[in-house]
Amino acid sequence: MVSPIGGSGFDISALQSRIQQQAQGQFQQKFSDADSDSSGGLSIEEFEAAGADQLQSSGKTVEEAFSSLDADGDGNLTQQELGQGIQEKLRATIQQQIQSQFSSDNFLQLLQAQEASLGGQTSGGVSNDLQNNLIDALFGEEDAA
Repeated sequence: MVSPIGGSGFDISALQSRIQQQAQGQFQQKFSDADSDSSGGLSIEEFEAAGADQLQSSGKTVEEAFSSLDADGDGNLTQQELGQGIQEKLRATIQQQIQSQFSSDNFLQLLQAQEASLGGQTSGGVSNDLQNNLIDALFGEEDAA
């Protein structure tokens, strides 16, 4: 159960559910608008007209993007196929952003700044104990002892 924020009775799970429902409704409406022949799926022409370039990864043609989303290969994108493709692209984008934010250089700079702010700066930079503890916490490594 989610506890209310500031005792006001605000339920974040209800807000998340409402946002999710609105997003699903918008997706269904845009899909329906793009399905110009009302066939229940998007042809490659409808896909391209609807802005397929937004789903393309760099270097992919419209045809390649369409084929990668058309899971059953029938030349027709269903809402499920398109939705799955969008989710996978979003996941990959988020993962890439997280990885770039937590590169080893950035991570060590963050550790050094944190240790320096706590007065624990050593001539060698971040102490091995602090570095090892944070790496263990982040990556789930457990002591062999």
